[in-house]
Amino acid sequence: MSRSFTLNKKQDVYRVCGLREAFVLFDFVDESIEDLKLLLNRCVIDSLYMKTEEGRRFIPFAFGLSRQMLKEFLALIRF
Repeated sequence: MSRSFTLNKKQDVYRVCGLREAFVLFDFVDESIEDLKLLLNRCVIDSLYMKTEEGRRFIPFAFGLSRQMLKEFLALIRF
């Protein structure tokens, strides 16, 4: 996921979207997952994810991962 931000390539966004089912397996209450949460927060506001079809599919999926993440995403969007 971090590679999609550094290289800014659509292929990486496609790969992240392909891994959607793996994100369901993470425990978003655990403190050790903070880095992943930051990357997911960045996905919601990144222009590459907004422009690509796969990114537009991944963002709504990310909203459903956890209630706390939903609150964080909405706070980012409002800001």
